[in-house]
Amino acid sequence: MITHKIRAMGTFIVFASTIPVGPTLAVAADAQNPQCALSVSSSPFKAEIYLNKLPGKRTTPDAYTPTLFKNFKSTKVSLTLFKKGYSDTTLLVDLAPAATTAIDISMIPLHVQALPAQDKFFRQRFYTHIGKYCLISTPAFIAAGAGLLYYAGKSKKRADDARSYLDKTIVLSGSDFDAMQQQYTNETRKRKTRFGAGIAALGAAAVDLGAGIFLYF
Repeated sequence: MITHKIRAMGTFIVFASTIPVGPTLAVAADAQNPQCALSVSSSPFKAEIYLNKLPGKRTTPDAYTPTLFKNFKSTKVSLTLFKKGYSDTTLLVDLAPAATTAIDISMIPLHVQALPAQDKFFRQRFYTHIGKYCLISTPAFIAAGAGLLYYAGKSKKRADDARSYLDKTIVLSGSDFDAMQQQYTNETRKRKTRFGAGIAALGAAAVDLGAGIFLYF
């Protein structure tokens, strides 16, 4: 994995301290399993934070530095920091029970020879996220298309009813005749518009699905 290769090229400096926690930071769940808190900061800031997982095309960060995580039930957590242009940093943190463990990580700039590999990873992750959004939006396009076709059918029925009335009536003038003729015209126009929009929405759903599968997988 790219992150493994990047990690081997740099070192990191970690400053950790344990700070007593007041009621607003951590509350003991019980006497045997007190909850913990973890404060994470970095230089530079706004590094991606991954807890008990590694950066990947389909993984999303849990937070960005600086931040405070509360209510850990376990006293051990795997922490990975990841930022463009810097070597990613992974460490196993032992949390102090019923206290806040503060960690400040100075990230090391990535070696120039490793930057292309990291840039490639970011491009792949970007395309994967776009594919994810395409897959998520596909059902909306399908629902819109199906709904438009359904109402196109309703308009067709009303237009057919109006046409039937116009064909059968022997009175070819008057307000009822004019109203039915106008209804036929309006419903015919609605049917064409809704049918065309429905087909377009289903076509967009097919394109969206295809793009999502191609980009995500």
